[in-house]
Amino acid sequence: MVTNLAKARAVMVCPDMFRMSIAFGGAHGGCLLLARDARGSWSDPAFYTLSTASFGLQFGVQSSEIVFFVMTDRGLQALLDSQFQFSSNAGASFASMSTAVAKGNAGARNTDILIAQKSQGVFAGASLGGSKLTVNSDANREYYKQSVGPEDIVVSMRVNNPDADPLRSVLMRYAAMAKNSDADALAADTVGASGGGGIKQESLSPSR
Repeated sequence: MVTNLAKARAVMVCPDMFRMSIAFGGAHGGCLLLARDARGSWSDPAFYTLSTASFGLQFGVQSSEIVFFVMTDRGLQALLDSQFQFSSNAGASFASMSTAVAKGNAGARNTDILIAQKSQGVFAGASLGGSKLTVNSDANREYYKQSVGPEDIVVSMRVNNPDADPLRSVLMRYAAMAKNSDADALAADTVGASGGGGIKQESLSPSR
């Protein structure tokens, strides 16, 4: 998963996904979309709502987390729409992590958006057929104290809330860890390779 983060164009995290199911399933939760610019700096978050009429098991109560690894510009553009439906008619291809692994394309070259779900501490593939992502305009306006859309936040990066800096710092740290791990693996396979160097430090402030 960390490797996917290092290669991702953007990431969406839904940390508060709550489902109560009695015969007919339902789910809702808040999501944050952050994108990366050409220099590798992460944007501030744009707020979304994820909802679905049916989500996995149809019995019981469960909370979970979902992570979307947006691997392409096409995938990001699709999520920037005011509404995005996970269906066969979606503007971008998507797959659960487990499906991608089974097909041997977990490197994401064949998929715009990779999806992972964490329930009870374990990440697995998420079934999101029929689910809908909607821009939470009220949350964006309240967070940035002005009316802004997702493109203003994650592409133009024209707004900033310092409260988001810890989250951006975490994303940069994990992405750097993955790059460093790949570099170590390459060095181990190269006879006579030498040289050092640390992880490049990146500014938290988005480019203007």
